[in-house]
Amino acid sequence: MQDMVENHSAASSKRFGNIIDLVTGEEFLNAIDKEDKGVSVIIFIYENEVAGCSTSYQCLKLVAKEYSHVKFCRIPASAVPLSKEFKNSGVPAIQGWRAGELLASLVRITDHLGVDFFMSDMESYLIENGLLIDKSLVPTVIRGPANHAGQNANDSD
Repeated sequence: MQDMVENHSAASSKRFGNIIDLVTGEEFLNAIDKEDKGVSVIIFIYENEVAGCSTSYQCLKLVAKEYSHVKFCRIPASAVPLSKEFKNSGVPAIQGWRAGELLASLVRITDHLGVDFFMSDMESYLIENGLLIDKSLVPTVIRGPANHAGQNANDSD
């Protein structure tokens, strides 16, 4: 957790806030390998006609806005060298990378989320699998004053 917070602080000057479309396998590799070591990269692998891919994308767009320090990308499974079996039954999938190392590969995420879910479900799923930091666990001094709007001014602990 400490490493994640330190990496978050070190990379906090970089902002993304959206999903970057990747078209080729080379773009996929560059999105990972050419990124700063402190920046987490989450890659969404999809096929338009596969159930759950559209919902996943819509939810990830919202998550990307909330976690603007994380680089979110997406690429069609047909654009990367994957097995035909994976392209047919492994998507939607999410890979998490940091410093060029694979942190997690979440295959057929609809097995866990279903085909109809919400942004909060996706966010929780990514937190549970170690790809995002639970914002409620990050101290206010790191989050900054603008990110604790849910706290009541009369609350004191």
